[in-house]
Amino acid sequence: RTAAARTPAAARARTPGTAWPPPASGRGGCGASARAPRVIEGLAQAPVDLMCVQEFWLDEHWQQLTTAAAARWPHSHRGPTQTVATRCQASELAPLQACARQRCAGQGSDTLASCVVAGCAAMASKLGAGCLDCLIERPLGSIDEITGRCQAGAPVAPVSKPAGGKPRPAAGPGAKVPTAYGGSSGTGLLSSAPLTDRDVLEFPATLSKRGALYARMIRPEGPSLHVFCAHLDTGEREQRQQLDQLLGWVGQKTADGAPVLLLGDMNTGPTLASAGVRARHPAHFERLQQAGFRSVYAEQPGARCTFCDGNPLNGGAGGDQGTLIDHVLVRGSLVGAGAERLLREAISVPVGGQPLRTAPSDHYGLTATIGDAGGAG
Repeated sequence: RTAAARTPAAARARTPGTAWPPPASGRGGCGASARAPRVIEGLAQAPVDLMCVQEFWLDEHWQQLTTAAAARWPHSHRGPTQTVATRCQASELAPLQACARQRCAGQGSDTLASCVVAGCAAMASKLGAGCLDCLIERPLGSIDEITGRCQAGAPVAPVSKPAGGKPRPAAGPGAKVPTAYGGSSGTGLLSSAPLTDRDVLEFPATLSKRGALYARMIRPEGPSLHVFCAHLDTGEREQRQQLDQLLGWVGQKTADGAPVLLLGDMNTGPTLASAGVRARHPAHFERLQQAGFRSVYAEQPGARCTFCDGNPLNGGAGGDQGTLIDHVLVRGSLVGAGAERLLREAISVPVGGQPLRTAPSDHYGLTATIGDAGGAG
């Protein structure tokens, strides 16, 4: 790989984070907050020109990454988030607080949200939509810290204000379901070359939002690139609908025929039986192929899983078997010139005062070298 924008490489990674409730997959917990600095450090050192990240839910983590990587990637793009203006009354919070203290005593910041969702759902369901919206904007810390930020009379600005945030009006009749982390999809683009014509596609959300980013990457040499960074849902029906939207959006943005890069956690992938890779929603992966996209890593000899059974955050059993659902997809004149997995090395992080040996992320990232078929890259 080189640092030249005319041979862009793309990496995908997931920053630790636990939504309230967690994503449908239920992953995230094991020392997630402790892993964040290690993930950011590893990504900031990656020798690539273009990076797509997912699950950078918190603005503070995004700012840490862009600051650490400013010299390498001075250009970035992230979807908008909002700051919640509504607060909770102490009387409506009291049942939830009592339940959390009883059922989730001793839980750390990384596992508290999952515990509350599992054990105190009845109390949470009785909260007003505006109050719940506030609680899930930044579900980190103890139950008293989380609820304290949303008490009537507390400062309106959250501890970590989302970039470009604007107050969100209180939920009323017909309002959308509240979304965690100020509505952030957690998706971001960083680039060594200028990004223009930026846009955001937001998929219909439950509590954990998904979406895609678009930008035109202006390379010093060669044609500009259409770049998309996406994170699709794990559910088959939701993903099918999101894929419909994404491919339609890609078609609108790329009518000029310029080359296209589509990066991210697509949550779909093929079977590679000889490598122990199981398919996930293979019909959806075939749709990407039918739309003209080629997965640089999946097509090369020796491709393996990116969401692997042997990853400590996924149970640690099963070795190098799993699914290949993270992709660097190219279309048009772009061709791949090699790809490999990223962030596979084990790390040690402090959890409960003790060192814990784990992985940086539940997914391995990918890096790929991309060139132009005509030799321009």
